[in-house]
Amino acid sequence: MSKAADVQVFVQHRYALTPAIDCWRLARRDGAPLPPFSAGAHVEVQIAPGVRRAYSLCSDPAHTGFYEIAVKHEVDGRGGSRALHQLAHIDSDLSIGAPRNLFALTHEPGLHVLVGAGVGLTPLIAMAHSLHHSGAAFS
Repeated sequence: MSKAADVQVFVQHRYALTPAIDCWRLARRDGAPLPPFSAGAHVEVQIAPGVRRAYSLCSDPAHTGFYEIAVKHEVDGRGGSRALHQLAHIDSDLSIGAPRNLFALTHEPGLHVLVGAGVGLTPLIAMAHSLHHSGAAFS
């Protein structure tokens, strides 16, 4: 069941990043902007009845016309990624929660070092966009 504050989106585009990781571009059908988010944020995606999972936003926070999430197909997981890979095709409707950030980027002076691996890179992509726009040094 979707939550009352959820936003209705559709899969505008989907493509493979690796053999096991796909990226989904989510947008509103009416073209309206999505709620703004800060680098490191995630959204909860209602994938199927009773299947709701949080995925990091990896799109540029400066652009609110769409969100992007990248999800690894975990065959032995709890079922969320498997359901997303099987059910969320181009033009599929999804319900998502508002962005929340439990991994916020700090804009302290100096060099920012972004460290991650595998699908754990997803929040770092949004952070790199944000740091680039601010002119901050990062690697």
